[in-house]
Amino acid sequence: MDRTVDDVSSLTESDAPVPAIVMVATGSAPAQLVLPVPAELGRRIAAAGKTHEVADERMSRDHALVTTDRTQLYRLMEKYGISRGDD
Repeated sequence: MDRTVDDVSSLTESDAPVPAIVMVATGSAPAQLVLPVPAELGRRIAAAGKTHEVADERMSRDHALVTTDRTQLYRLMEKYGISRGDD
């Protein structure tokens, strides 16, 4: 979508915005990386079948998962041994 929309009530399903993640810095250095959702973030970023290494020891190895798919989130939580809190 190459336009600014002030009134979203006129958008159709095909016009819906696509979620994305934008990295603007790593450590104290500027960076530019646009990632689609879902993405696994950390020192190794994985999104859309590609990986990117972040050379910043201050960042967690496995920092976060960004997704809009609850099933995918639960699979990754299980992979990392994270409880859903509904046991």
